Amino acid sequence: MAHDADILLGLAADTTQLVAAAFTADGYEIAQATLASPIERSEGGQAEQSQGEAWQSAAAVLRQLGRQLPGLARRTLALALTGPAGGTWLCDEDGDAVARAILPADGRAGALVERWRASGLAREMARTTGCPPDAAAQCAQLAWLAEHRPELLDQAASVFCGKDWLYFCLTGERASEATAALAAFGSLETGAYDACLLERLGLQDVARLLPAIVDGTRHQGALAPAAAAATGLLVGTPVVLGPVDSIACALAAGLGAADEALGASDPGPGGLHLRACRRRLHRHGPERGVAIRRCADLWFGLAPHPATLGPEWLVGLAEQLLADAGLIGVPRAELSALLERQAAAGPRGAVRCERADGTSPGWSLSGLTGTTTLYDLLQATHEAVGCEARACYAALDQRPREVRLVGRQPPGAAALQMLGAGLGAQLRPLLRTAPAAAGAALIAAVSLGVYKDLAAADADWVARHLGPPLAAAA
Repeated sequence: MAHDADILLGLAADTTQLVAAAFTADGYEIAQATLASPIERSEGGQAEQSQGEAWQSAAAVLRQLGRQLPGLARRTLALALTGPAGGTWLCDEDGDAVARAILPADGRAGALVERWRASGLAREMARTTGCPPDAAAQCAQLAWLAEHRPELLDQAASVFCGKDWLYFCLTGERASEATAALAAFGSLETGAYDACLLERLGLQDVARLLPAIVDGTRHQGALAPAAAAATGLLVGTPVVLGPVDSIACALAAGLGAADEALGASDPGPGGLHLRACRRRLHRHGPERGVAIRRCADLWFGLAPHPATLGPEWLVGLAEQLLADAGLIGVPRAELSALLERQAAAGPRGAVRCERADGTSPGWSLSGLTGTTTLYDLLQATHEAVGCEARACYAALDQRPREVRLVGRQPPGAAALQMLGAGLGAQLRPLLRTAPAAAGAALIAAVSLGVYKDLAAADADWVARHLGPPLAAAA
């Protein structure tokens, strides 16, 4: 490591975009680079990516960051990685890709997972791993390959998720970490792969493919010579394997302090609600797809935000009306902000948006009259989002006093009103533009001993990057 090293790098490798960000050792972001990483889709629900191209893109975005920061190579303390859970990346003994990567968005294993649910196996898996299986899960995708493409498994020597594949490309080390590995084939109780579960799935032969499980707060790889040449960094630079991106975002929002009154939420489509604590969390049933994951000495509960009759639908209707009337040219963000301000200024509760029968995915609107406005409808859909968020935290056995907002798009005025009221909590936005990369870099700061643990970093890495409170508890 160079004597003047003072920068931590975080690389968040989403399946559609790579974000590389540079941070000072005490948590300030000083540069960021992004690069698209397109998904290749085909009939049958397939979503794939070239493993070689994914590595080349990761190297390219790091070189791009280096062009923004002269001397980055000698200034880099460590590079840390994060990315989504799930997906299947196979390589052989020589480290070459066996096939195109199967991404988390791939749906081929959906029918197989339905069989697991019907037989009760999915519930058994969730009790062991902490995570209910879905088509994105590596266990489901490997089971699909065992049925339909067993020759690929025969050729393979290792299986990774996306971030772990990049870690292998950077270091030559075949490794994973608990938030990814245990969710697929592991035991929350032991923190190791579960041989009984593998046998129950008929995948005992896959055990030879599973990489070692490491803890990024204690373990570092070293940048290999070929990877150094590709990225522009120095040979031997420490490389840290961070948790999956949802946990990384939660760490950037301060959940590493393990304050049980604190939650983190992205209430948008496909979003999550999260909590963290130092005591063992348990799944009390399959409600709302709650998952439990372990990271370092912390237990995280994650509840996916369900689909609602969302405000995006109403903004889309307004856009369509403007376009049909020939009044085009209003950017969507401006239109959405205008509607939000008008809805926030109006009276509340005129219209209610509720599940049709309390459990089905359908939604109904009640209270409609001849004087109902678009703003009444917008308020109602936001109210539904707030109610669903409260139900998600209830499924996590928590009623937080403060919720940190970690979504990519900041909520509008009406959304904040109704979300705060629904949760009965104070809301605070995380002001970072690359929260997953920041969470990964924070793991590296602990791994290098800059901080003794995640809680010790809270004042620097979290508190200084939060906005003011947005809504008081109702």
